[in-house]
Amino acid sequence: MRRIASLLAAVAAVALPPAAGATPPTPVTIMVVADFSGPVPEGTFTAVSPLCSSGTFVSEPIAGGGGPVASAFTGLLHFSCDDASGTFTIQFHPQIHPPDFRDHGPWAALGGTGAYDGLRGSGDFTLIGFISPTTAVATFTGEIHFD
Repeated sequence: MRRIASLLAAVAAVALPPAAGATPPTPVTIMVVADFSGPVPEGTFTAVSPLCSSGTFVSEPIAGGGGPVASAFTGLLHFSCDDASGTFTIQFHPQIHPPDFRDHGPWAALGGTGAYDGLRGSGDFTLIGFISPTTAVATFTGEIHFD
């Protein structure tokens, strides 16, 4: 029995990578102001530390669809920091469906450049509302860490 336990411990040590390099999760909030008047939504953002405090973003639709009462798609948001500390990318999956017709869904941090190399995390996205016919405000809340 002892040999089996030792063998399992050895296999686990080789098969599972150590988590020592990852930082602890940190709560994060990103608020975006998106302009929908162009070919793809783009705009500005503000965020809390350990992300940069502000910058710009552009969206990249990947896939999606829907019908007259429900829709969902997958997209990327590419963020560039005003302070030149780096860039980071979030994949998000907005979903609109009855009965509330609220635009919301999950997101995941996919890494970045500079200070955001190794960025990982996830959370929820919610469209707060439109502040003009072509401009909307949304929040991304969750937790991030660095690998």
